[in-house]
Amino acid sequence: MKNLFIILIVFITIINFSNAKTQEYNPNGKEEYVFDENNANAIANNGYMELSKRPAPKTSVKLPYDKYKGMRSYVEKEIKGDYGTYYKLVLQNGKIYYAWRLSSEDKNAEHSLNSYITKYEIYKNLKGKISEFSNIKLSNTIKVDKVLTKGDKIFNVVLSSGAKYFGNSIKDAQILLSKITDENDKDEVLNILNKDDIFLSYDKVENTFFLTMDVNSPPISMFVKIIDEKNYS
Repeated sequence: MKNLFIILIVFITIINFSNAKTQEYNPNGKEEYVFDENNANAIANNGYMELSKRPAPKTSVKLPYDKYKGMRSYVEKEIKGDYGTYYKLVLQNGKIYYAWRLSSEDKNAEHSLNSYITKYEIYKNLKGKISEFSNIKLSNTIKVDKVLTKGDKIFNVVLSSGAKYFGNSIKDAQILLSKITDENDKDEVLNILNKDDIFLSYDKVENTFFLTMDVNSPPISMFVKIIDEKNYS
């Protein structure tokens, strides 16, 4: 009987401790943030970092990607430190964590809380861009697989072939490929562009594609200019 009583005490203590770590989700007009499922840092690390259990050093925690992706939160209060700021975050599941941001990163405050957590309004605006990029078709065999974000921008686009394009360079590649009629040639061009030392850009005013090959010193550049829908190099 005594053992049973001890077990019940321990069980109640655990429940009370757990409840102390949760709080009702009520933004009440406060700006909301989201654990963006498309965040490049979160995907690369399979979780959300730059978070702490308490507003103190050596209490860092990593929240699992699959459990927290897409979850919203709001800042209840800010705690200023010598080198940055802790933000008391209340999550939709009632959990409380402290996001931190270095003073040197305050310039990103207009769109993000830190490298992993984005303002909800920015997140909603990015959804349209992600959809636009996701629908890009480069050839009959190669399509867009993933669109990754950082803050308020499209960071890179991953193709079904595994190739990665940064920012708007995927649209530049799409314009270039639209000038090629043979599907096999399109795949070949994509394979060539999928080199770490080759960079593609497009000047709409000059209607010119620039290919830069970074061979350390100096880089070699070439261009392909489209005149009357014909290719001249």
